[in-house]
Amino acid sequence: MAKRKLVLTCGLAFLFGVFSASQTWNFYFTALLAVILFTLFAIFKKYPRKTFILLPIGFLIFGFFYHNFYINFQNIHLQVPSEPSWISQKLGVFKENQINNFRISLPHNSAALLSGETFGERSDFSKEFKDQMARSGTTHIVALSGYNIAILVLAISTALGSFLSRRKTFIITTIVIILFVIMVGGGASIIRAAIMGFLLLLAKELGRPYNLTNTIVLTAGLMVLINPTILTQDIGFQLSFLSLLGIIYFEPVIKKIFNLKEGNGLLGWKENATMTLSAQVAVTPILIYHFNQFSITAIPANILILAIVPLTMFFGFLLATLNSISLLAGFLGAKLVNVILLYQIIVIKTFSTINLAVPSFLASSTFVLIYYLALVLLVVKYSKLTLSKKHVQ
Repeated sequence: MAKRKLVLTCGLAFLFGVFSASQTWNFYFTALLAVILFTLFAIFKKYPRKTFILLPIGFLIFGFFYHNFYINFQNIHLQVPSEPSWISQKLGVFKENQINNFRISLPHNSAALLSGETFGERSDFSKEFKDQMARSGTTHIVALSGYNIAILVLAISTALGSFLSRRKTFIITTIVIILFVIMVGGGASIIRAAIMGFLLLLAKELGRPYNLTNTIVLTAGLMVLINPTILTQDIGFQLSFLSLLGIIYFEPVIKKIFNLKEGNGLLGWKENATMTLSAQVAVTPILIYHFNQFSITAIPANILILAIVPLTMFFGFLLATLNSISLLAGFLGAKLVNVILLYQIIVIKTFSTINLAVPSFLASSTFVLIYYLALVLLVVKYSKLTLSKKHVQ
């Protein structure tokens, strides 16, 4: 337990170092604040003080200076245009061919939505449809994430697991995940999902326990190590991790507050409702801060849509396969897929008609800080209450 906590603490220290450098905080003030926090943590948890103070401080210092080094290196480094690799070109051609087949066999909005949910492609979205998705709080369904990786992993393990060894299935699955990320362009949410998916597969392959919290921090740390600026400048990175953290840590709080019993309800509405609400609670301050918008219709809209998004993605991959085999088979398959897509489009358009004005004081960094502090305290309080009840029982 102590080792896992140490890994988590060092990862958070590195991220805090990068964040403090990006905010141009004074290094000595940052280091002093960190020493106080890590000392209190070690005393409260009764962990070895030298290990839980000195090692995290080292990671914090590394994160602080690494960010500044990266920025200075970017400023003085001669920017050479990167040439697409042969494999990325081939994958890009394959993706574009499938999207063209979607355009041929489906109406415009349906083809655009399927391209978005399957390959993360949004170039065919009309401005009107983009606005409707934003107002209804459903833009995230075309932001490739864990859904796509999970479908890929499930499909590959089902297809290959019966006649290939676990090691070979693991290797092939890893290669396919990498190729898929390259093909769809590697946005923050899909990279996060790919790294976490790989770490889960690796833990299973090695027979090691999979700690979700440590995996999230490790994933964020790896992404920030590659590009430290994404921590504060990439909104997609922020939304991806905040929504995931909201679902993991705040969803149990919501279920407790509303005293929700076991069971998902019709079309999984309970699970979709709590998942959507927890993610929305986690990302709302960032959306308001950057875009000055908040969708009050996100919860009912997502309850009606999320249950069939994995099915849509599955049929999207299936349709791409059918199109590669026969255009006739693809055309017939598109008729079935279009029924699901039209349902989603109707939901999006219906809930996009309700707007909510956002007060100006909410779009401030002070509000964001207070909001997340209150959210963390609420989660911590709930966790303590849950633990105390378990001890009593």
